[in-house]
Amino acid sequence: VIIIVGFLFYERLGIAAFSYGVALGAALNLAVQIPALKKVGIRYRFTLQTGNPGFVRIVRLMVPVMAGLGVAQLNLFVTQNIASHLGSGVLSSLNLAQRIMNLPVGIFAVSIGTALFPTLASLIAKGEREEFRRYTSLGIRATVLLGIPASLGLLAIGQPLVSLLFQQGEFTADMVESTTQVLNYYLIGLTAYACMQVAVRGFYALKAPVIPVIAAVLAIMVNIVLSLHLGYRWGAAGLALAYSIAGWIDLLILLAALRWKVGPVGGTKIMRVFLISLGASMVMFLAIWGVGEGLSSVLAFSSKGLLLLWLGLTTVAGLLVYAFIVYWFKLEETGVVMRMLRSRWSSH
Repeated sequence: VIIIVGFLFYERLGIAAFSYGVALGAALNLAVQIPALKKVGIRYRFTLQTGNPGFVRIVRLMVPVMAGLGVAQLNLFVTQNIASHLGSGVLSSLNLAQRIMNLPVGIFAVSIGTALFPTLASLIAKGEREEFRRYTSLGIRATVLLGIPASLGLLAIGQPLVSLLFQQGEFTADMVESTTQVLNYYLIGLTAYACMQVAVRGFYALKAPVIPVIAAVLAIMVNIVLSLHLGYRWGAAGLALAYSIAGWIDLLILLAALRWKVGPVGGTKIMRVFLISLGASMVMFLAIWGVGEGLSSVLAFSSKGLLLLWLGLTTVAGLLVYAFIVYWFKLEETGVVMRMLRSRWSSH
């Protein structure tokens, strides 16, 4: 809807056409759910009962979440403000690299966190804290199993990918190189930001949304300090590194708070999966590099189509190698990943 409205009305409204597309798309996203609600007996009416206990409880839980989102936007504003003073092209490289980094987070980590949340909330409602810890640990381990190969995979194919997506018109080869460098520093924090999607939902299930806000505020303070120091020294790459370090600090605070709140969440198991995934991802990286070098000797990247072919073949090779190694270890998290992603995608 966003794309259709944007292109249909671009000549008349300009870039604002895409904003109207976003608004219409959001409205339709709500509208398509109403028939499904009616089928299960829920009759939605536009009424506002501010004294309703359910409404009051939702508002109390919602305010900290909104505060957390506001803090995140403040962090983004500060980072962009610093980037705007570091020369032309810095802000552009930062934004484009972050979009690529956020892609696996949005596809896999959010899917796992969203699929896991109802189970976590149900377990807390039943008072089954042992099972809550087990499922939270499983979710984090499953996310690690996807986050680390995503990081090293993007590290291996970063420059060709950036070139395929953005190199045209005024986006030169030098800009591809600078954006790739920024992306490499962002990838350091990819797994941390992915795991946060699960950890934060654990606190939502515990009805303790204030804790993620506190963790985010502390991490953002670190990010701002590091950005001021590293940004002016290393430019956009320094800002990306600061963002990654802050992400790991945020995750460590969340995990420590989870342990304080409900007890151990399987730190030893998480570390085991982390090391296995890291080792498998390093082998995957070498496989991508080897296949890529072989293809580069026979393929001349004279067109986007050939570059896309190179990316497709190297990515498939890397995925097969990683999947084989992980399967050989017979990790419990492999089945969890498949079930959660299947459940998430089938809901659409």
